[in-house]
Amino acid sequence: MAGMAEADIVVVASSASESVIKSEYLKRGAVVYDITQPRNVSPQLLISRPDVTVIDGGIIDTPRIDYGMDIGLRPNQAFACLAETIIFALEGNKENSVGFVNPAKAAEMLELMRKYEYFDINFYSYGKPVTISAK
Repeated sequence: MAGMAEADIVVVASSASESVIKSEYLKRGAVVYDITQPRNVSPQLLISRPDVTVIDGGIIDTPRIDYGMDIGLRPNQAFACLAETIIFALEGNKENSVGFVNPAKAAEMLELMRKYEYFDINFYSYGKPVTISAK
């Protein structure tokens, strides 16, 4: 955790079921990409550290898919694991991608998302749209 204080970008990917990222761990102006569900960054961080940007991870916009039920997200959104499963089904792929992150597999998934045009990647912070720009 101590190393976070020096990082401009922090990617949170843990199996913890509660908030584990604390305000004092983060560098001024840090961007935190929390890909965990449930999230590991408390909404309180938005109040205590307005200089920090928290990006919701693990959620994909699916504007052309109506699930016909409430899956706990905004309409036309899916957890990334569901989007991945849909893509694998469309491809007839019976493998899984559980385990360590593989950058080549991530790039492949992005290409498949573009191929099927059912998916969009947008950035949100606690459900509100965020614009990311380079400094």
